Formats: sequence, C-alpha cells, structure tokens
Amino acid sequence: MTLKYLKLLGSTLLITVLLICNPVLYAQSPEVDFPLPDGVPLSETLNLYQITSYPQNWAITRDKSGNLIVGTGGGIYVYDGARWQAAAIPGLTVRSLAASADGKIYAGGSSEFGYFLIGSEQPVDSISYHSLVHLVPEAYKQFRSINNIIVRPDSSVIFNGVDHSFHYQNGSIDVIGKDIWVFRLFEANGTIFSNDSLGLSIYHNGELNLISGSDEFEYTGIYCVQPVDDSSILFAVRNRGLFIYDGENFINRDNEASRFFSLHYPYTCKRLPDNSYIAGTLTAGAIRFNADGAILGHFEESGVLPENTVYNVYADGNGTVWLSHFEHITRLEFGLPIRVVDQSSGFDGLPLSLIRESDGTLITGTQRGVYISDSGNLLQPQFREVLSTQDRSQLLKTLRAVLSYTQRYLFKPLESDEPVLEFPAMVDRLYSSVSDPELIYGVMSRGLFVIAEDDGDYNATPFLTDLDLSNSKIVQNESGDLWIGSSTGTLIHLPFTEIERFLERGVAEVKQYEMPDRWRGEGSRLITLVMDEEDVLIGTPRGLYKIDSETDLVVEDNRFGALSRMNENGSPNPIFHLENDGFGNIWIRSSRKYQYAEKIDDGSFVIHQNIPGRIDDNVSNSIVPDGPGKAWFLGSEGIVYFDHNQSSMASVRSPVIRRVISRSDSLLYQGYNRQKSKQAELVLPYELNDFRIEFGFPDFNLFDATEYEVQLEGFDEDWSGWNTETQKDYTQVREGSYRFKVRAKAGPRHVTEAAVLSIRILPPWYRTIWAYLIYVSAISFLLYSMHKYRVNKILEIQHVRNRIASDLHDDVSATLSSITFFTQAIERNRNSDKAAHYLNLISESAGEAKEKMSDIIWSINPEHDNWENLISKCKRYAADLLESRNIQYELSFPDQGRGKIGIELRQNIWLIFKELITNIARHSNAEHVEIEFFFNGPELNVRISDNGDGFETSEFIRGNGIGNITKRVTSLGGVADLESEPGIGTDWKISLPV
Repeated sequence: MTLKYLKLLGSTLLITVLLICNPVLYAQSPEVDFPLPDGVPLSETLNLYQITSYPQNWAITRDKSGNLIVGTGGGIYVYDGARWQAAAIPGLTVRSLAASADGKIYAGGSSEFGYFLIGSEQPVDSISYHSLVHLVPEAYKQFRSINNIIVRPDSSVIFNGVDHSFHYQNGSIDVIGKDIWVFRLFEANGTIFSNDSLGLSIYHNGELNLISGSDEFEYTGIYCVQPVDDSSILFAVRNRGLFIYDGENFINRDNEASRFFSLHYPYTCKRLPDNSYIAGTLTAGAIRFNADGAILGHFEESGVLPENTVYNVYADGNGTVWLSHFEHITRLEFGLPIRVVDQSSGFDGLPLSLIRESDGTLITGTQRGVYISDSGNLLQPQFREVLSTQDRSQLLKTLRAVLSYTQRYLFKPLESDEPVLEFPAMVDRLYSSVSDPELIYGVMSRGLFVIAEDDGDYNATPFLTDLDLSNSKIVQNESGDLWIGSSTGTLIHLPFTEIERFLERGVAEVKQYEMPDRWRGEGSRLITLVMDEEDVLIGTPRGLYKIDSETDLVVEDNRFGALSRMNENGSPNPIFHLENDGFGNIWIRSSRKYQYAEKIDDGSFVIHQNIPGRIDDNVSNSIVPDGPGKAWFLGSEGIVYFDHNQSSMASVRSPVIRRVISRSDSLLYQGYNRQKSKQAELVLPYELNDFRIEFGFPDFNLFDATEYEVQLEGFDEDWSGWNTETQKDYTQVREGSYRFKVRAKAGPRHVTEAAVLSIRILPPWYRTIWAYLIYVSAISFLLYSMHKYRVNKILEIQHVRNRIASDLHDDVSATLSSITFFTQAIERNRNSDKAAHYLNLISESAGEAKEKMSDIIWSINPEHDNWENLISKCKRYAADLLESRNIQYELSFPDQGRGKIGIELRQNIWLIFKELITNIARHSNAEHVEIEFFFNGPELNVRISDNGDGFETSEFIRGNGIGNITKRVTSLGGVADLESEPGIGTDWKISLPV
C-alpha cells in the first residue's frame, strides 16, 4: 500500500478522518466474529510532532469514553474526536499509559507515576494529574522511569519501572521484588509474569516465584508475553526468537515469526480479537503473526509505516491497531474486510487489469508489463514479471488462454514475450464473445473490429463500424448481442446475427441510440454499461439510465434509489464504473467512491457505500468481481480486495457533545464523556443566546464519513437533514428550556441513540419575573389612574350638570317666575296704568332670561372649549356694552390662546368678566375703561380699571355683585384684589391658575 504522509500543520482535519473512520467500538463492542484477513490493511498516519511540538510518542491507549490518548515527551495529548487537549506531569515525559474502568488514565514517566482524571463536575471538563510518588517508600523513590503499566481486574495497578516496580492497591504502594532487578512485567491469562535477574517469575501475593527451568532467561530481555490458550503463553526473547511456555516446559519454536524476532528487536505486542498477534520492533516495523508463528503481514517503512521504530501498540476489540513511533502514530484497520496489495509485493506500475485463476494465482497487467503471483496466499501475493512491455498492458481471459495486449500488440504472456497479432490501429479495449469463444472484439477511436482465433492463430477483420468508440465498455446477453457505450457519448446495439452476417458478407447493420437531453456532465460524455438480467443499464455523468425494452429508447432508471440520480451533495451523480458479479449484485464507482448494490429477494437493491467507500482511489482503472460480495479494485492504491460478507454491524453508542462556544469564541461547555451531557444543564444568560454546539463520535465507528442529524427541542421543528458537519450554530434563541439532541448514522440501516444536552437560556432583565411584576404594578397603577381620572371627569361633568341645573333653577326659573307674576298682575290690573309698567318688566325679564340661557348654552357647547373663543366673546361683550353706554375703552388681550380650557373654568371666567363689565356699565358712570388680559406662566391675570364714581370698599353692597365675583375667584383658587375710591374710580386685579 502506498504510504500516506499526511501533514496536519496544526489542524485536526486528518485526525478527524483517522478517528471518525476508525472501526473501534471501544469497551462496549463485541469482538469480530470472523478471522481477520491476512495481508495489509488500510492505514492512515499522522505526524503528531507537528501538533505536540514534542517528539517521542512512547505510549498510546483509549479511555472508557473512547478518547485517544498519546503519551509523549511533553505529557499526554487527548483527542476527543474533535480536537486535542494537553496535560503534563512532573518531568513531562510519559513513557506508559493504561486506562481503567473507573475513568482514570494511569501514566508513568521519568521518576514519576500517577493518574490523570477528566473531571466533569463543572460545565468545562478539566484534565487533572494526581501523583502517587508520595506513597512510595523513601528508600525506593530513586527510580528512573515507568515503562509499563498493568491495570488488574481487582482495580489494583502495577507500575513497571526500570529500577523498581510498584503495586498500587488500597491506597498504598508495595515494592515488587525489593532485592531483585525486575526488567519487565507482563500479564497473560490473569497471571503476572516477571522478566527479572532470576529468569522468568510469577508475581503473586507480593512475592516473585521463579518458574522452574526459566533460569536460562536471567538478565535476558523478554518481550511480547501473550496467551496462546488458557494454559500456555508465548513470548519473544531478544536475539533468540519465539518461545512457548505450556505451564511445564519452555519450547523454542522454529518458525517464521521466531526467525524474525531472532534478527530484529521486539519491543511491544498485543493480541488481536481473532487470537493473532501484532508486534512492534525498534528496527523493522511491525509484524502480524499467529500462534503457529506464521507471519500474516509485515508492515515497515517501505510500505505502510512512516518509521520502522514502534514503541507501543494498542489494539481494540474490533481489530483496529494503533502504533506509536518517534514522531508519528499509525492506525491499521485489520477489522475492516479490506486488504491492499501494493508494489512492495513485486509488480511495477499502476495496475490496469487483473485475473484470478481458480488456484488463487493472480495475474495483473500494469503500465510496465504483466506480472503473476507465485504465492498461494491470495492477500499476500509475491509477483514476478512474465512480460515487460514498457506500455500499458491489459489482460483478457478466453476459454483457451490468458491474453495480454498493449495498444498495438496482442500477447500470450504466459507462453511467450513475442506478440501474436499486430492490431490494425491503436486499441483501447478487447472483449471476448460470450456466444463464440473464438471471437474477440476490439474497440478504438476508429470503430469496432473482430479478432478470430483459428488453432492458435489470431486474425483481425476490417472495421465493422467507423463510429468513434474510444474507451468503450461492451456488455452482452446470452445470445451474444452487443451493446457498446463509449467515452464520446456513442451508444450502439449490434445483434450477434449482424456480426455473423458481417463475418460472412462484410456488411452489418448497427443501431445507434439517441441519448436523452441533459445526460452529459461538464466536459464528460463517458458512458458505462452493465447487464441486470435482461436490462441494459447505462451509467452517465448525470446518473443512471436504461434501454427501455418496449420502446427501445434510453430512459431514466432509479433502481439504485437516490444513488441513481443525485450524490450526497445534492448534485447530479456521475456513474463511471458498473460491474455485475454474476450473482445479480452490481459494483458501482460514482462520485469518486465505490458502492456495492446488493440484490435482495424482491429484485430491488440495497446500497452499501460506507465500507467500500473507504477505498478512495484518486485513479480507478477497473473493478473485478470475485464472487458474491467480493471484488478487486485497481487504481492508485494498488490492488485492493474487499469482502462485503465479512462486514459487521456492531452496535454503537451515542455521539458525544464536545463543546458549546459563544459567538465571541468563549468556551461555555466542554465534555469528554457520554454521561456528562445526561446529567448536566447548561445555563446561559440571554446575551449569550448566539452559540455553536460541537459534537463528535469518539467510538470512531466502522464507517467512513459519519453523518449526523441534530435537533434543538423547543427551537427546531424537526431533525435536521443528515450531513457530515460536526457543529451546529444557533442564533437569537429566546429564553426558555431546550434539549439539544444529536445522533449519528453508522450506515444506511444503523442510527445511534441521541446524545442530549439540556440548555436553559435565562431571560433578559426586562423579561424576568421581577420585571413582569413591575410591569403589572405599573399597568395596574396606570389603569387605576385612568379610572380615577375618568371618575373625576364624570364627577366634574356631574358637578357642571348640577351647577347648570342650579343656575337654571336659581336664575332662569326665578326670572320666568317673575314673568308669571307680572302676567298675573296685568290680569288683575287690566285697565290700570300699571299694566304698561308690568309689560315693560316682562320684557326686561324675558331679555334677562334669554341672556342667561344664552350664557348657559354657550358654556356647555364643546366647540367653545378653547381660549380663543373665550377671549373673542369677552372682547365682543365689552365692546358692545361699553359702546352702548358711550364709554371709551382700551382692550389688551393676548394674541394667542393656550389651547383647550375646561368648561367650568371657562364659564366662571366668563361670568366674572361679564359681572365686572356689567357693573361698570350700569353703576360706575365711568367715561373710560381699561381692560387687560395677559398670561404669566401658569396664571391668567385680569386687570379692569375705570374712572367712575368709585365707592368705599368697606361698605359691602350685595346687590352690585362684588360678593359673587370674589366667591367665583376664590372657588377657582385665584386671588381678587379690589381698589376703589369715591370720585376716582375702581381697579380690579384678578389672578387665576389656568
């Protein structure tokens, strides 16, 4: 497999791919229920040095929540599926790691050991370190480093150091082998083995007990102690190879793995779920081997690893292995049923075609020639060259021979390196006839020709058609009829009867189809074909079509569901490869990804795209089916094998809500474990109601491109659509309680449970309960004030009505009564001289009544409720009355009024003014009068002066109306000042609040 050196430079994009795509279902996932295939798995490598700035990645593990943890020269680095977080220990270097079931991450370093704890009591998780060195007896505190940690089933922990080793249990520490140098401690089958200065011992109840016969291993480096079965273990000895201990005897195994370990320095190993082993070395990369010592795969710097030094191995329950190197970490996906055969297996150049023989032999044609495998191991073949052409070599298998061809020549590569035929022009592809094994069809830009074989001789015919058939795909039915689609957009049908006619007479009739509108892509007219029973399916740059059997026209076809028309981005889906496996299933290459369309009993298809989509070649040359659910893929990755039958759908847990950040990038919440979001409630002030929620899937499930859907209950009406985004933004979320839910889709038929985070947004101050109490109080006060005002106005109106009624009764009624009395007097004195006098009195009384009625009507008319009308009426009255008495006058009134005036104020001012002018006209004998109205702030000032007879103010004369004037002014809250002297005149100064 070609090595991928993926440079991250500070971002976490690659590690997201590394982890989210990882088939780990940590801690709660069942082990794989099939043997892990041999060979080279898919792999990814990350240069962690570019993230941590510290070299030497000594240790690697996973915690109970699935977070990846790496021990480096600068402490630990935790990746939660979204980002890295660092934490340090004294001395910085972390040489060993082990995660416990209670959430602790035990770490050992230089003269230091203890544990990290991810705290989740607060909204933001923190990684804190707790040293245990203070528990070490004083005489043993001078140790160098802890290179290995074992967490026991009883929750006790063994710290294996270079100088001393320690057993931590029940809050105290015991020293292991106080007087014995302990080099390595291992656990296998529940037993702790010690590689020490005595040989190989068993540690039990605080004592080291030497195994009989193991003294040959004293002061010898033992590595890789792993169980074989319940009663025996295997281990590697430096420079000596592989051994088996069966409980009684030590047996040196002479096998492939043993010979490898005798030559290379083994350093670490783990057992995989299928009971095979993965071992890392300091000089030769890593190997996978079984208990019999057979090497199932060798991974080194010239292949899939970035470095040959492997410091630590971590293996999960689904066959995914993590390796730590000096600067890098590597993931090997043994649990995926995908294996890669790259150029390290012996072939040279980009593979173009492949033939698998019945005995398992593989033959491949590349850009450099033809290669055949000699190994019987299908997934670890060793190729040798059988034909060197320095040209594109493709393969064709007929009933009689395996053929290869370049653009100009046809070969029998397994027999000779000499060509057996020179083509009439440069050939693109050859196809064998299904109805006549002696015929081969050749396609190229000049058209189609036929090659006929006769006793090993091959002869080419003239061109059957001159249509451009560049890069054509040919499919045939059982009768041998051909359908040909090319990269130029040409689609033709050629019945086998026409081929026979051409071979006999040199002529043939070809049907060319017209493609529907808008079938072409941008710059592409490639057509690929496949047979689904009797249907001819057509892959185009804009989806799937077929030839309608009734109309013989090209029409749209949707048998692959959404994949038939649209890709995951909602764009037209280009389909570039279609291959039938012979069992009704179809392999597809579209949108740069492979899919497997599995036909089920009702004739429909189930599309599997997550695992085959992992085979993401930049170049895809060919798909070669190899039985139901099995296929080879040839391209830039080399030769990739996939067996869908070994894909598992293990159960997975819910995603994890990683962080909540505000619009200003302030961290509001951070979590590493799944339980936290179920227990916590995030409370936010209203000003932080714009926020982003980030989430991830730390189990890094079986499938690539994990999709998520989210919903904020109380805000979103429904779940969002499925997409690969790992964050969701919310803006202007109103106050209230919400539940954010996210679930992941690990395949078309598998959706996880939802992770939930409760979020409560506090209201702004103006929408708090106290604010609402203030609002209610204010509104209540306002309503009460309005009610009070209205009641007062009603009472005021009622008071006016009562006063008007009183005026009518007192003034008008009295006047009308006097008229009645005068009329009765006239009746009694009809012939008397007094009749005329009474008639005159009646006339005066009627006029007086009219005047009083007029004043009352004017005062209650709302049209007169303004100062302009009042001032105008006062002006007219004074002018008319004074002129009628030949009294000169001067009037001074303000030019503008003050708007509205109340009815009672207006009437009282009018009556006061009228009384004053009337008194002057009737009683003063004045020749000149000065009348002045002016406003002084909130007061109306009235000054009326005359030069009449005057009077003594001490002599109160009720009949002249002075008492009425004073009473009215006082009732209005005003002040009346009267000055008068006999023979000089009278001066009134009145001030009224308005």
